Amino acid sequence: MTPTKPVHEDIYQEVLDVLRKYEHEKGLSAIEILATLANMVGKCIAMQDQTKYSAGAVMRMIVSNIEIGNQQMIESLRSAPPAGSA
Repeated sequence: MTPTKPVHEDIYQEVLDVLRKYEHEKGLSAIEILATLANMVGKCIAMQDQTKYSAGAVMRMIVSNIEIGNQQMIESLRSAPPAGSA
């Protein structure tokens, strides 16, 4: 179960906008943002229907999506123009 719908990217972009606001306006560090998101994931895990998804299945999905997101960001950074270029 990986994000494949356009709405998933829309959600990501909106959450990113909120995070940037707190980073720039409130001075939250990247590690504080990561900790906050991890806490939110924990809360979302607790809300899952345990009759539909086992704890192991949920954790595998989370790990898989963390790996996919990490790879997407690495690819994005690799394809970005070098700093200082126009």
